[in-house]
Amino acid sequence: MVHRGLLSGAASLLALGCAEYPEFETMASVESVRLLAMQADPSLTQPGASVTLRALWADGRTADPAPVSRAWFFGCANPAGDALSECLKDLNAAPRGDGAAWPARFEPVPGDSASFELPADLLDGRSGYGIAFYFFAACRGGDLAYEVSEDDAFPVVCRDGGRSIGSEDFVVGYRTVVVTPWPELRNANPEIAGITIDGAPVEPDCLDADCLDAPPRDCTTETCASVVACTEENAAADDEANEEGANCEPAELRVELAPESAEIDWYAGGMDRERLWVRYFVDRGTTGADFAVLHYPDTGWDRDAYGELFLPRGAARLWVVVYDSMTGVSWARMTLNAD
Repeated sequence: MVHRGLLSGAASLLALGCAEYPEFETMASVESVRLLAMQADPSLTQPGASVTLRALWADGRTADPAPVSRAWFFGCANPAGDALSECLKDLNAAPRGDGAAWPARFEPVPGDSASFELPADLLDGRSGYGIAFYFFAACRGGDLAYEVSEDDAFPVVCRDGGRSIGSEDFVVGYRTVVVTPWPELRNANPEIAGITIDGAPVEPDCLDADCLDAPPRDCTTETCASVVACTEENAAADDEANEEGANCEPAELRVELAPESAEIDWYAGGMDRERLWVRYFVDRGTTGADFAVLHYPDTGWDRDAYGELFLPRGAARLWVVVYDSMTGVSWARMTLNAD
């Protein structure tokens, strides 16, 4: 194949998301503001094309709601060495007009989703591929503002008046889009075909873009999927402890993808199909493991892959995020009632 190997350099540059967080009980826990995933549609495209970016985020403090300011930013294209650090240097040095709150090239696009047109000259002077960096920020209880960083970190802060808001309420992530001159090189986001809990099909509250605006189900007035309540402590407890729920079994979670989700992996030379894996997030309880591999390049689908849910009694939100090795991302959200 003529394109084999030409994209291999892009593999080390790909970013599905990067963010700074406070301490969590587990990486699956959604206890404060979390940026769970960022999706590019398409994630592999050509110069001058339009790309739509979406951010899946959540705030675990449903009992204490507060407004969250969100925005997307175009960072840069083809920074020196294709390095994120060089992109951040450029952003910190971006000129602002007199009295301007933001550099013209770095104006925020408010919301969870934004569409950008890739520069038509993005591949000029390049061989094989180009790369564009985009950023997303979410700020709970404050406003986003441009502020030059002395150490060339991301030049956006979250402030409530003069008070600086920390990482528990302020998250930032970046997302890359790879650009090639070959229209035949594409990568679709994975397609979630079904989700089961303890063998029973579960209807998600929403999938992908629909999750950006869909409110969680209210299990007091709407039908939510039922699971057996079981915490990690109770699952490990001895029967003789005579505690409610002692020696219980966690709920078994399985995710099925459409077969066509395993596409040719051009970043690996076009010889194998993609690796696909799933991560789980919950706003109450924990998961037995944070992720599971669903498809391997050499052995194919792992039909035995599953996750475990340890949920206390009551309603809980569960997010399932599926990734592929060419930066495709898809997600589903569901509200469960543990009893």
